[in-house]
Amino acid sequence: MTRDVLPLERTASAVTAAHAAAADETRLRRRRIAWTLGVVVALLAAVEILFYPRTQAVHVTRRRVVDVYRVTRNAGIRRFFRHGDELGTAMVVQYFSGVHGTQAQGLERYDVFEWARPLAEREGIHFIVVSRMEPVLTRWVPFQRYDVYPFRQKADGTWGGL
Repeated sequence: MTRDVLPLERTASAVTAAHAAAADETRLRRRRIAWTLGVVVALLAAVEILFYPRTQAVHVTRRRVVDVYRVTRNAGIRRFFRHGDELGTAMVVQYFSGVHGTQAQGLERYDVFEWARPLAEREGIHFIVVSRMEPVLTRWVPFQRYDVYPFRQKADGTWGGL
C-alpha cells in the first residue's frame, strides 16, 4: 500500500498574492466603513443646521444673556391656571437656560420677566407666562424639561405671581 501525498506548492509568489488579496479586501472594508461614518456625520450636521431652534440672544440684565426661543400671545394657556377667565390673553416667553440651581433659576426667571413686562404693558397684556426650557441632551433633540412661571398684573398696577 503506497501513500499518495499531494505536493504543496506554496511558493513565495503564491503566499504574497494571497496576503495582497486579503490586504486589499481589508482596505476596501475600511474605506466603506469610513465613507459610511462620513455620510452619517454629514447627515447629523445637516439635521443640526436645519432643525436647530432659532433663538435670539437677549440681554435681560447687564451681565445676564438668555436665548429667547419664542415670544407669543396665547389666549388658550389661561385654562391651565386658576381664575383663568379673569386673566385674558397671555404673553408667553419661552427661553433656553443653562443655569442650574434653584436660586440661579429664580433670579433668571425674574430677569426674563422684567425684560418682558414692558412689552406686555405696551400691548395691554396683563398676564405673562415665563417658560424656562432646559435641554436634556442638546437643543435639537425634542426632549426638554420645562418650568413655567406665571405673572399677572393686579388691579393696582403691580405685578405678582399667581
